[in-house]
Amino acid sequence: MLVPKIAIIGPRRLRQGLGPFVARALKGAGAEISCFLCSKESNVKAASDELTEIANVVARGYFNLGSMLEAEDLDALAILSPRETHQYFLEAALRNRLHVFCEKPLVWGDGNPSVDATVLIEEFGRQNLLLMENSQWPETLKGFLELHPEALDCRPREFSMRLSPRSEGLEMIVDSLSHPLSLLQAWTAYFDPSEQDCRVESPTFKRYNLSGVMGISVSFQFVRGSAAVSASVDLVQQVEQPRIASYSLNGFVAERLVDMSDYSMFFSDRGRRIALEDPLTLRAARFARELQLRIESTTVLYDDETELPQATEARELKSRMVMLEELVEAFVDYNSHRKYAVD
Repeated sequence: MLVPKIAIIGPRRLRQGLGPFVARALKGAGAEISCFLCSKESNVKAASDELTEIANVVARGYFNLGSMLEAEDLDALAILSPRETHQYFLEAALRNRLHVFCEKPLVWGDGNPSVDATVLIEEFGRQNLLLMENSQWPETLKGFLELHPEALDCRPREFSMRLSPRSEGLEMIVDSLSHPLSLLQAWTAYFDPSEQDCRVESPTFKRYNLSGVMGISVSFQFVRGSAAVSASVDLVQQVEQPRIASYSLNGFVAERLVDMSDYSMFFSDRGRRIALEDPLTLRAARFARELQLRIESTTVLYDDETELPQATEARELKSRMVMLEELVEAFVDYNSHRKYAVD
């Protein structure tokens, strides 16, 4: 069996980095972490130490992309660098016919992110290259349904989510909203798997002060075909771990709990608790599995009813980028009118 060879782009934990944790998950799923790329030479030693300590990975370090691609025989890149660098590395992956696992959002920065993302996504499709965004929360649906098996008895109507990002203001919006959007896409796809028309309507925002910490409440209608879901997302800045996170589907609530002694996770509601598999590990394993099948030129098979077929993943990702950009633009407009006053 061929072992996929993957390079980690952005291997350190700086700026909320997930590099060592993704490397650990990919290695655990059977991939080989051959090498990594840092932004400068002085970071290579520290990155190597972090990868060894956290992921038990010993890999060759580079600080020049061209040198790494010339020297290494790779199958894929795992792009965990700051979001404004994603497009550069995605374009390099296309030129070198490499599959990609990319941190969310897929692209961001100057210009029109949703248009740039669409061009990239379509080119990956034309070259039959696997492109997967690190959208972790849909991976928790299996655990949610174990906690609330009756949650799928009726069609989606109401959704809420609480997240605790480290960032604030506009950065908080950009960093966080891919999570509820991807979760809404996965939930509604269970009922309408063939319907691809996802959009957001009537977004509203409210800033508030929660015990001295600034938060932002986001409300909007999530529409998929003929179904409309009233969605609300609360974002409250939190630096310390473990960060508070929860979501509800049609009033059924799951609060994520983390045992910091071993980072084991649980879903809890009203005294009931179930073990939760780490969604990052599941998402990385999904990529590694599909990459393995792709490089062996076999058919991708799906055995989990909550999974989206690979054929629709690209359409969901394009749609998610459009929705994210629309919500960010709406927040910028709201912020320009409200300035920095708390509502």
